[in-house]
Amino acid sequence: GRDRRCGWLDYKINKNSHIEADIHLMTIQRDIKYDNGTSYETNKFSGSNYGVDLKLHLNSETSKTVYGFYSQTESYKDNDIKSKYLNQNDFYFNRHININNKHHINLGVRATDNEYFGTHFVYGIGYKMILNSYFLRVGHHTGFKAPTIYQLRAKENAYGAIGNENLSPEKSKDYELSFGKESSLYKAELTAFYNEVNEYIDFSNGYQNLYNVIYKGIEFESMKKFLNVNLGASFTILDLKTSADKKLARRPRQSYSAFLDWNFNKKNSLGLYYKLQGQRIDYQGSTEVELDKYELIDLKYQWKSKNIKLGFMVGNLLNQSYEIVKGFSTLSRNYQFNIDYSY
Repeated sequence: GRDRRCGWLDYKINKNSHIEADIHLMTIQRDIKYDNGTSYETNKFSGSNYGVDLKLHLNSETSKTVYGFYSQTESYKDNDIKSKYLNQNDFYFNRHININNKHHINLGVRATDNEYFGTHFVYGIGYKMILNSYFLRVGHHTGFKAPTIYQLRAKENAYGAIGNENLSPEKSKDYELSFGKESSLYKAELTAFYNEVNEYIDFSNGYQNLYNVIYKGIEFESMKKFLNVNLGASFTILDLKTSADKKLARRPRQSYSAFLDWNFNKKNSLGLYYKLQGQRIDYQGSTEVELDKYELIDLKYQWKSKNIKLGFMVGNLLNQSYEIVKGFSTLSRNYQFNIDYSY
């Protein structure tokens, strides 16, 4: 797949307001090779995801308000199915209130109109208290996630069905509590979270609404600046439960990451990024199989001027062999080049 940000506009109306527009396009041409038990077969499909995000920003000394509209269209086709489309439009509102730089309140509402699943409303509320360099944050959100066009329409393979036109959307609610310390040179934050997902979509003889899921756990992230070097690290410990007492596929109980960014002058920077994913389980048919932990290192370089950014990345630098989905191949060492021009 290829993800392209096709256009971006930020128009200033006055000192307290501006309009932002973002257009993106992702096209997919994919041949997936999978193990059918005796040999490898190839499943070919193509598709696209394109959207437009429009935002009106209204700012004052004590508040920031955003009114937004997002429109998205997905498409899918393969050798047997002509192009299928799924349209979704979102209207959203977010307001941030700052009281004496010590108390921060966030309120948000989103209305989603999905071509297949109708109109749904979600909301979010958050509060952050700052005392010297320490902060405490709490939040609660609800969510709506419609099935993708691939989950609805994908054709069967040697294992059986994939797409399922009878899927229902996922609906969720979450709670989080964070405590941390930050300055211009340092940040550390510890978060406890709890998330319930109803009508969870998982793969079992095709995509199905199998059960309800509860995610809970802790996350920690930290960042430190040393002159022109930024260092960071994070970890997540996750506990999962389902209403069917079934283990969720491909969800590591522990994951870790670290990075180093070196800005060796105003135009050039070099980054090294490390990720470790713990052991997970997957399913081949109804059989539970274990996926080994894996480690990845990516190397990134960027050159920038006033209007142009040039980037180069070597993904999977050490050319590790690993599996995210049992029986499906993953990228070996790979190379990416990108250009970003603004005016």
